[in-house]
Amino acid sequence: GLNPDGSRVVMDVRGEIVNLPAEEGVIYQLTNSSASREKNPVWAPDGKLVAFFSDKSGEEELYVTDPKGNGNWHQVTKNGSMFRTNPVWSPDSKFIVFHDKSMQLTLVDISSGKTSVIAKGDYDDAWERWGIQDYSWSPDSRWVAYSKMEQSMYESIFLYSLENQKTYRVTSNMTEDWSPSFSKDGKYLYFLSNRTFNPVMGFVDQNHIFLEMGKSYI
Repeated sequence: GLNPDGSRVVMDVRGEIVNLPAEEGVIYQLTNSSASREKNPVWAPDGKLVAFFSDKSGEEELYVTDPKGNGNWHQVTKNGSMFRTNPVWSPDSKFIVFHDKSMQLTLVDISSGKTSVIAKGDYDDAWERWGIQDYSWSPDSRWVAYSKMEQSMYESIFLYSLENQKTYRVTSNMTEDWSPSFSKDGKYLYFLSNRTFNPVMGFVDQNHIFLEMGKSYI
């Protein structure tokens, strides 16, 4: 993950978190624990903290630390019981969302450590698209957009309001929709979808063939 000005990057290297300069400068090792594995480092948008997962406690929990490794790790979540991954900061650096093995999307308040499950998947394709893997924040940190697979085996786009603590459907379960992302001004939601139906006739078996279905939508 890049820092806000793009001058440095944090990465996990063989189970440790390292802060590296983009060109020249000091290398900071943020963790140094051979008894645990640290992963998925992400820089807070305000540049003050780096968040990551560690199994230091025996289960995967979310931690934050100083970007230069000057302070101790601060454990944010507790009572973990499964594989967790892909933490994403809110633009105001107050919250993080992540998903886990049970197909839950969890919201974490960094200051209090309070966690809330804001969405849960009930279906997966038993191959690659398990759980809720696509999610992003609105620029004002008031909404989380995400895609979730439904019984139709198509993914649909949803919005979660932090203010109202409610979920709103954006697309139907009749098309494959994924990768939601807000415009910089927060007025539009972009996503990818397999909903372009321009069939051609197969020459041999006279069946309809659908090509180039995936396009970007707003």
